[in-house]
Amino acid sequence: MISEIEGFKSHSKTSQLRSKFKNRMKKVLFISYYFPPMGLSGVQRSAKFVKYLPEFGWEPIVLTVKDVLYHAYDPNLLKELVKTKIIRTESFDPLRIGLKLSFKPKKNLKNNTDVNHPFLFHVINRHLFSWIFIPDVKIFWIPHALKEADRILYKHHIDLIFTTSPPHSVQFIGWLLKTKQHIPWIADFRDNWRTELFERGPTALHRKLDRWMATCVVSKADKVITTTEPIAIDFAQLTRRHQRDFFTIPNGFDQAEFSITPKSLSDSEKWTITYCGTLYPERNPYQFLQAVGKAIHDQPDLKKKLRIQFVGSVFEIDLMRMINRCGLNKMVEVKGYVPHQESIGYLMASDCLLLLIAKNESKGVATGKIYEYIASGKPILALVPEGEAKKLVIKHARGIVVPPDDVDGIKAQLIRAFDLWKRKDLKITVPRWKGIEQYSRWHQTKALADIFDRCVESK
Repeated sequence: MISEIEGFKSHSKTSQLRSKFKNRMKKVLFISYYFPPMGLSGVQRSAKFVKYLPEFGWEPIVLTVKDVLYHAYDPNLLKELVKTKIIRTESFDPLRIGLKLSFKPKKNLKNNTDVNHPFLFHVINRHLFSWIFIPDVKIFWIPHALKEADRILYKHHIDLIFTTSPPHSVQFIGWLLKTKQHIPWIADFRDNWRTELFERGPTALHRKLDRWMATCVVSKADKVITTTEPIAIDFAQLTRRHQRDFFTIPNGFDQAEFSITPKSLSDSEKWTITYCGTLYPERNPYQFLQAVGKAIHDQPDLKKKLRIQFVGSVFEIDLMRMINRCGLNKMVEVKGYVPHQESIGYLMASDCLLLLIAKNESKGVATGKIYEYIASGKPILALVPEGEAKKLVIKHARGIVVPPDDVDGIKAQLIRAFDLWKRKDLKITVPRWKGIEQYSRWHQTKALADIFDRCVESK
């Protein structure tokens, strides 16, 4: 478990650290399928680790895939990584093949933040291919990644290998390199392997094979890092390894991104509730929208003042149909995917932030966006079950928690929050930055570098 570190990053600290490590930079082969210019939440953790690792004596060499047919792109994320060596390889997985078959010009692909690839391809990729290939379809990247990794290891003196997933097939690149090269290897899990095919596979064979794969990876890695403690405990029980080999570094926020609030996004005349993140069948806002409809019926002036924003990609649900069914089409705005920095602007210009986690999601799930919600200093309406997300909101006194299926409870809290907003009393009651230092990307990368150092020194 990473420890809390007092104080935020300062320029003097940064200068001291750079001076300290200047003459003895170590190198890490950083392997991640999802990496900028791809967008969405899955790339943020990797991008920020890579951004800050040099300040702690580690030079990352990134190994990732070439452009694929992906949902969203955010080229701005690469601006922070201009000095980073990034090596991109071919792949035979469906997303790479899909891009080649789509004949989409590379220039247009990277300039579009929200890429609408064919719906049929998306359905086939998610449901058919994922049913056939274990643990996921990205296994077809493994041969290409291994070939390039061997070249990197031959050309550079690599001190450590770091793999991050999902897709969990990426972990087998680390497993194979560790077996062949005997270089220290750390496996990072942004999500729990067990909550996917592991438990919900279509057949007993799928589940058994996937369990065996997970056990092989977690048992072989020198150290295992997870985003929540329940995931670490789950892996420890799966492999019967000592818990000293498991570390928790949660997702987080980059404080540098919270310095500016675009005035154009603010509207003092409207009570603005914003959801920022991805929506899909398992995590959809229908019950929230139902509660809004009921709240308006009980308190008509809410209809004139309320503005709801959905910022992020939407997959396999008809969001506009949900909105229209609840009679909210005049007060709900669907923004779609926007670049990450712009999404922070929407958070900062809002009066209240909506957090959604489905009732049947794992207790270890704490969506990456929650840490940016916390850093924004805005009140959170958390429609979440028992688990890590609820604990975080309560621990840091950031808002109200309601079970996601309690429509009447959500309605009551909406009316209460609206009354507070009208009196200008809708605000968090604790200092904005108090107690959240451990979630800053700078401090998290420092914790990661400490684990790197210990892993290398013990070999």
